[in-house]
Amino acid sequence: MAFFGLASLTTLAACSGTGLPSGPSSALGATGTRAASTQVRAGGAVTPSVSNPYPFTQGDTFAYAYTLTHSAKPTGKPLNKSYTTGSIATTIGSTESFDGKQLTDVNEVFTYTNTDSGHHTTGSGTLTTDEYETFATGKNGAVDYETYGDTTSGNSSNSDGSTSATTSTLTYGNAFLLDVLPETPKTTFKEEIAYTLDSDDQTTKDGVTTNDQTSYQRNSDGSYTRSITRSAPSKSTFQENDQQNSDGSGQTQNNGSGPTAGTTTFSAPVESGGKYYITVVYTPPSGPATTTQVPDWFPGNGPARHLVTDEKKDLGSVSVPSKCGATAGQSAVELRESITALDVVQGWYNTETLDSYVVSGEGVVCIDHQRLLNTYDNLVTGDLMTAEHFNELTSLTSESQARLRNKHLTLGFASTLR
Repeated sequence: MAFFGLASLTTLAACSGTGLPSGPSSALGATGTRAASTQVRAGGAVTPSVSNPYPFTQGDTFAYAYTLTHSAKPTGKPLNKSYTTGSIATTIGSTESFDGKQLTDVNEVFTYTNTDSGHHTTGSGTLTTDEYETFATGKNGAVDYETYGDTTSGNSSNSDGSTSATTSTLTYGNAFLLDVLPETPKTTFKEEIAYTLDSDDQTTKDGVTTNDQTSYQRNSDGSYTRSITRSAPSKSTFQENDQQNSDGSGQTQNNGSGPTAGTTTFSAPVESGGKYYITVVYTPPSGPATTTQVPDWFPGNGPARHLVTDEKKDLGSVSVPSKCGATAGQSAVELRESITALDVVQGWYNTETLDSYVVSGEGVVCIDHQRLLNTYDNLVTGDLMTAEHFNELTSLTSESQARLRNKHLTLGFASTLR
């Protein structure tokens, strides 16, 4: 699970429709892993004897640049690319109540523009996230940098004349670890925890507004339940309910009128004749059920080894890479988060790597996020349908003068950022 702070804001702009909320965005369908990257800022009390690289003074502000290249290759069709550019303004806020806890509100405003392969503008928008964070005493005298969730709201407009508005609330079942202090090379920690994500999305085109409400509950093992309710004037309310089980089986049911209306169940892969197959049973609203033995498309074939994995590792001291712009060359600690997620019902497998560079006194100055998403025909053939690559980069460009003065006094040097 990832992804928050910078990475949590970003993937909305290139919404893939897969249900992988890399950010707190229901526009992604709110149905997958929470790809949570290292947060950029934090607030709260920290044990003085532990070195803390994350600034957290209320009122501090930070600015970041964001770029995304999204490449999609449908099987048998040409490669298609789209792009997103934007900026993120982060402000350390006051102590607020969230999920019954007193936590620091870290406010982030993401402003973005989407363009197609010809670099023609296809849409733009603003997404505001309030993430609720703290520092807490961890094991063996360590300090845990934690988040308990976030609230998000956003608005966008598209070249087809439509406009969208979205709100969502993400709540973790337990504290989600963003980092463990002091930074210690080769330290690893797991991030597979439960969460709920509730969202409301409204899309208006030609004066008609369609409303989607989604409620998603994911367990730590990757099993989940999801419900979607879609309403529009003069149309019957659409209802869909999805379930993924811990053994890799699942089902989806909806009351629509299309070719998937009714109930579809997916078995866990079972071996037959030396090969694995997934039994898919489709029961329409009326008429007989049909059964299809779909060749197993799970990674590695056979029963699902993991529905979700999320591990973070401290890779030790490095120099910030040149691609990160203004902070390139500074001494940093690299945190690498590796994520995998399998969705039986939606028919996709996702892998991600996030490299976050933490500079003392600056926090995370750069996030290099690489994501691969393969979507399969999970109803008939098991064949790969589309391969997608998301190449995201978020980098610090400036910080408040108050923060610069404080750094000069406490650390003995002035920032190279202006």
